[in-house]
Amino acid sequence: MGSANRIDVADDLDLGAADAGEGTIDGAVGRHHFRLSYEPLGFDGVTTTNRVLRFHGAEIAPGTRLRSDLAFRLVIPRYEYELLAGPQAELRGGLLAYVWTFDARLRGPGPGGLVDERRRFTHALPAVTVSAALPIVGWELAAESALGVLGSDRYAIDLAPEVRRTLWRRWRFAIGYRWLKFAFHETTNRADLTFQGPFVSVSLDVMPPPASPP
Repeated sequence: MGSANRIDVADDLDLGAADAGEGTIDGAVGRHHFRLSYEPLGFDGVTTTNRVLRFHGAEIAPGTRLRSDLAFRLVIPRYEYELLAGPQAELRGGLLAYVWTFDARLRGPGPGGLVDERRRFTHALPAVTVSAALPIVGWELAAESALGVLGSDRYAIDLAPEVRRTLWRRWRFAIGYRWLKFAFHETTNRADLTFQGPFVSVSLDVMPPPASPP
């Protein structure tokens, strides 16, 4: 990353698991569906370095008590069109953009002196998206996927299967698993990041469908 050597965020910085939230607004006009999501992914850790690290032009000596904060924030506008819509199955295809901000900061006292370095930048990556849903005995088995490629070192692969159920006509509950692989190479900055884990979501339909006639 920048004027740096290769840093493993798990082994070198001791960044482990963390909980993350997401906010989403959905809308639809006929077969056209729109969504805007905000995903602030953040991780932090404290470790004592066991080798020389170079970050943003600064050299961090072994034995430095280092605090690390890494944020990867995503704003994702999405458009999808219903290719298939019916009681048996649903299939959509469309486009989205990952508008992402990478923000990393390393700081702490060490044998080489005080360390406090930060690197932050924002870019966008377009992608195609496909989603599907299949009703199963009062539930829905669904999955969303996205793929964006600008090169061998600039790409995103995003997979999110889930099961969900609508309650009281206005609320939807879902549980699933998200796997996101994101690689970038911007000027001298390179990263290969993988985010994964289970999720639970609750959504409210502010304009529920009209009641079926008796």
